[in-house]
Amino acid sequence: MLEQFDQRTELIVRQCLRDYDDKIAELEARLEEQARRTRNIIQPAKISQIHDSKQKVKVAYGRNESPWLKWFSSMQGQMREYRCPTVGEQCVLVNYGGGDNSTQAWVLCGVWCDEFPLPDNRPHVHTLDWGGGIRLEVDTSAGTVDWWVPTKTTFHTPMLHGTEHVRDFKRMMQGDRDIYNVHTHKATPPPSPQK
Repeated sequence: MLEQFDQRTELIVRQCLRDYDDKIAELEARLEEQARRTRNIIQPAKISQIHDSKQKVKVAYGRNESPWLKWFSSMQGQMREYRCPTVGEQCVLVNYGGGDNSTQAWVLCGVWCDEFPLPDNRPHVHTLDWGGGIRLEVDTSAGTVDWWVPTKTTFHTPMLHGTEHVRDFKRMMQGDRDIYNVHTHKATPPPSPQK
C-alpha cells in the first residue's frame, strides 16, 4: 500500500511539474542560444580580401570567412580618414548582430602581429609608418617632428609660412636673402630686334 501511495504521489508530482519541465527546457534552449551569440560577438581575425572598390574587406576567423564588411577608421565625421587595410593584417571582428554569418559586423583594424609589427617602442613618440621609407615621428618629450620622404613632398597651399628660420641642405634662407640683397647686375640694354 505504501508503494502504491509512493507511485501515485510521484505521478501527481510529475504531472504538476510537467509545465515547469517545458519552461525549463525552453530556458535551457534560450541560454544556449545566448551563449552561442555571445561567443560570436568578438572574434580575432585577419584581413583575407580587399573589395575592388577598396572600401570593404572580408576577414577570416576560425574556419569561416565573413561577407564584405566595413572597417573602423579613427574618424569619419566632418574630419575623415581613409587607410585601406592590408591582406594578412590582424584585426578584430565585432559582430554586433551576434549571428553565425557575421552579416551584421564591423572590422576593427590596427592589431599588430608578427607579420606587421609595431613601428616603434618609445612611448613618448607618435610614429606613422606608411612603408616605402615614408615615416612621420612626433617626439613629445623633445618637441620635434621628423618626416622621412624618399622622393618628394608637395604642399598645395598659396603660402607656406615659417615663424623662425628655414634651412635647406646648404644654408639658412636668411643667407640667401643676404646674398640677394647685396648682389647687383649691370644694366644691359635689351637686345635689338632682328631684321
